[in-house]
Amino acid sequence: MNKKLLLFLILLLPVKLLSAQDIKDIFKILPATYTEDLNVAAKDSLLKGKDFYPANNDSNQIVVYRLEKLDSNKNFLRVEMSFESGQAGYVIIELRSFKTTKENWIIVLSKVDGTHNMFNQNTLVVFSYNKPSGLTKTNLLGLIQNVSIRNFIKPNTPTSMIKKYKSYSSVSYELGYLGNITLRLAEDFDLAHLDKKWLLGTSIEFIWNSNRFVKQKLTFKD
Repeated sequence: MNKKLLLFLILLLPVKLLSAQDIKDIFKILPATYTEDLNVAAKDSLLKGKDFYPANNDSNQIVVYRLEKLDSNKNFLRVEMSFESGQAGYVIIELRSFKTTKENWIIVLSKVDGTHNMFNQNTLVVFSYNKPSGLTKTNLLGLIQNVSIRNFIKPNTPTSMIKKYKSYSSVSYELGYLGNITLRLAEDFDLAHLDKKWLLGTSIEFIWNSNRFVKQKLTFKD
């Protein structure tokens, strides 16, 4: 192998490794208000694959946080909070970074709250990040802020049908879906024998083009 090429590959390797660790670093520097008040020590413990139990747990309420997914190729992670004491609630925090053409990163943070099979998009925040400036909150760059069943139905859907649809559906972002971000509708309309003729789709993908997220057409996906 050419000596210059070998030297280049050796120098490139640490850069790739650093890139793969970026999402961990971002997770640690996120303000605790965005991560269920998890402090740096708690985040470090999670990133080491350890379950984290808050100090204020008691016999009536045992909360546990777990790192459920860490994908270095996508620069994506998911942390889930649940109860070991029987309560049905849960929180899912997802974090993903995207490289821009301006030598910085766009960081997307999603937080979903749920109980049993129903859930709700609680938080969606987008940050710009570079080493000199750190994290700076920015606009959503094409993502939709206020998500609901209305994003998936015909404009002329009767109000009465919208109310019924809402009772049997949940909407949230999935940041780790394939190569893009997806806004997903989870519905159980068959259970209530609801007519689906007003439904336009169950999935909206947002493709990152190095500057912003480009919204795609509605599709039906399981």
